[in-house]
Amino acid sequence: MKNLIDSITLSLLRTPAIETLGWTLLHFLWQGTLIALILAALMWLLKNRHPSLRYFLSCASLVVMLACPIATYLVLDRGNSRPPFETVLP
Repeated sequence: MKNLIDSITLSLLRTPAIETLGWTLLHFLWQGTLIALILAALMWLLKNRHPSLRYFLSCASLVVMLACPIATYLVLDRGNSRPPFETVLP
């Protein structure tokens, strides 16, 4: 029974959609970091401005962080007509 569960799990993990999801999460690490660094720089530059402007920028960065993985997945999935990397490796 354990071998059956292991083989089902491995076959599900090797699907192109899961591979694309993994690459999406990996790309979001640098994308989220970049967005956070840009926001931190803007917060430093605008530290004496009205708090509602800083609040707006913070909320906008969260919306961009929400959109980044969705857009990345769609871009990566469009090029997913290639075979999974396991079939390419010797």
